[in-house]
Formats: sequence, C-alpha cells, structure tokens
Amino acid sequence: MKVIKIHTPAKLNLGLRVLGRRPDDYHEILSLMLKVSLFDRITVDIGGKGLMVVCSDPGVPVGEDNLVYKAVRVFSREVKEVDGMEIEIEKRIPVAAGLGGGSSDAASILKVLKALFAPRLPEHKLREIAAQVGADVPFFLSPGAAWASGIGDELIPCRSRLPGSFVLVSPGVEISSAWAYSEWDRAGEKPPGSELTGDYPDNMITGIENEDWPEVLRNDLEPAAAGKYPVIREAKAMLSEAGARGVGMSGSGPVVFGVFSNPGQAEKAGKKLEGIRDSQVFIVKTVD
Repeated sequence: MKVIKIHTPAKLNLGLRVLGRRPDDYHEILSLMLKVSLFDRITVDIGGKGLMVVCSDPGVPVGEDNLVYKAVRVFSREVKEVDGMEIEIEKRIPVAAGLGGGSSDAASILKVLKALFAPRLPEHKLREIAAQVGADVPFFLSPGAAWASGIGDELIPCRSRLPGSFVLVSPGVEISSAWAYSEWDRAGEKPPGSELTGDYPDNMITGIENEDWPEVLRNDLEPAAAGKYPVIREAKAMLSEAGARGVGMSGSGPVVFGVFSNPGQAEKAGKKLEGIRDSQVFIVKTVD
C-alpha cells in the first residue's frame, strides 16, 4: 500500500467582475486569482478496492457531490480506471467561503493520479479533465497568479507585481456560489467598468500598477452577499481600521481579506482581529 500526503492551498480573488450569464447557465467572469498559505491536508492510501473519500468536516459531502470523488471518477473515465483508493481530507480552508478549497483538493488529486497512473498524459489534457470537475480546478494545476476569464477556466499568467501579505477573516457563515450568482442575475444589470481591453480588464491592470485597491478589489457578487450578511461589511471595516491598504471579498464570499505591505504589518493586524465573535482569522502569504 502506498500512502501519499499533500497540502492543498486556498485561493483569493483579487476582484471579480461578472460579465453576463451564458446560454448554458454558467457566468462569464473576469478575476485575478492567486494561491495563499492556508492549506487543507490530504492523505491518499493506494490499495484495496473501491473509492472512499472521508473528511474531517461533517458538512462536506463525501460521495459523488464531493469534487475529489468527482475528480477520480472523471480521470477514470477519460484516462485510466482507478480502483482501490482511500482519500482522507483534513479541512482547514473554510467551506463555502469563496476560497476554492474543494477545487484545490480536486486539482491535487488529479496531479497524484497523473503521476501514479499516467505520467505521460499531456498537461492540456489534464486541464481539460480539471475543467470537467469544476470551473476553478484548472487554476490550481499551475503555479503563480493568473487572470481568469470564461467561467474561470481560461487562464493567463499574471506578470504584474502583486501584494504578498494578507489577513483573512471568515465570518462564520456559508454562501453557495449558486446563490450568489442567482442574486446577480436577479439584479439584472451589467456592472459598470466591466469593459475588456484585449484579454485583460484594462482598469484592473491600471489599478494594480497605481495600487488603486478599491478599483482592483471590486467584487460584483459582494453587494448581495453583504446585504444578506452585514458581518461582511463589518469585517471589511475592521480590516481597514487595522491598517489594510485595501480590502475585498473573495469569490462568492463570505471570506474578506486585507492587503498589507509586509508580513509584520499583517501579523500585527491579525492579532488585533483575533477573537472576533464567530469568526476565524488567518494570516497568509502568497504561494506558488
């Protein structure tokens, strides 16, 4: 029996623009995504019969609705049948929080499957499989930050210099992506400033270069989320008061984050925010 242990990182969306709903009911987006040092831990036992997924968080599905389970099944269908695997997920990334924990777990399992069972599989084929598992899964297959478009699966590496120190606040509520996008649909308006220049949102690039964080970090899903959960606005205000250069909500929320100039300032701010009722605070840095 072979045992493999892996750490899977969370992601942040530095800004999220929703451009519209597609005929297949997915949404076209633009976002700048990066990985941060908040990890789930996964143990993979190879051997035995069948596929079993277990998780430390009882709220996480462990059957066909689990993205890790789905990743193994799609790989088995598209590349090579995999039988005899037990996967244990130790959750540290908050669930339904806009941090992509499930997608990261699924991507890491796909990397393991490729290494063990199909080392010659082209990377583009692995990305195609990842896109079948979930829109955010391809992002976790590649290092570094990336501009995400399409449904989040069209990725271009980001060459801009980005901040490296963040404080995350998880307010203790869960928001499903489906609900967040349905609320955007219900609002019925395309947000201003979503224009494209070439492959990139020109105003976001300019915002990064000028450190115009309110422009860069704008999230079109935030108004509905903060309307339902005022704690999101409260957490952002506390991060600003703690010295953040900019504050934003990641993905469909509810996790919010503050951008800090260096690890020392992030550490100091994080300590100020510890003990917020029903919330978790994480001090993180970017990782590749």
